Amino acid sequence: MAPPPALTDEAEAGLLCAILADNRRFELCADLKGLDFSDAGFGSLFAAIAEKIKAGNPASPSTLQLWAAQHQFPFDALVNMHQTGAMHARGVPDYVGAIRAGAAHRAFVKLLEHALHVAIYNPHGDTALRIVDLEKRLGALARSNIDADSFVDLHVIMTKAIADAKSGKIKGLSTGIQSLDELTGGLSKGHFWAIGGYAKQGKSTISQALGFAIASQKKAVLRFD
Repeated sequence: MAPPPALTDEAEAGLLCAILADNRRFELCADLKGLDFSDAGFGSLFAAIAEKIKAGNPASPSTLQLWAAQHQFPFDALVNMHQTGAMHARGVPDYVGAIRAGAAHRAFVKLLEHALHVAIYNPHGDTALRIVDLEKRLGALARSNIDADSFVDLHVIMTKAIADAKSGKIKGLSTGIQSLDELTGGLSKGHFWAIGGYAKQGKSTISQALGFAIASQKKAVLRFD
């Protein structure tokens, strides 16, 4: 079995070799796009292979010869990739995972770079709106990399939590976190909650979420920082 790829470019080369040797392996990565590849040449080759296979045609060095000439991709390299593809067969799941992870990482870095650029070169903009925009972009990125069934919109969670509070399922105010409401019965008058943890572990994030949940239920919130 081929070892898990340490670098994204190794994964990209291994996947292309495996697909050229047996086009049926394309089914394991049919959702990938050429832009998901860090190497532009490999990305272009993958797009060409995908186009052939999706059209019901074989993708092989002979059928890709014209593409290779047009994109100045060495034909000998295509032949070599086809010949060595079998040795990469069992590594395909690892290769696909590495490519997806690499694409997500690059998208994340690009998003943060954009936010930093805006903050530096337009310091007088509305910070609150920028944060909201960044959260939306991060959410969209998360949706594309997390199983859809495991990702739930905040407003959906909040709506259900508030509805549960109004229906009497929760005795106190909803925390906005269903599992916490079920465990504690919600925030009750006269109770004091202390949130502890190491630095950068999410204490402030949780307290802000609790404050937002309380305010959503038309109750006053006072926060000291």
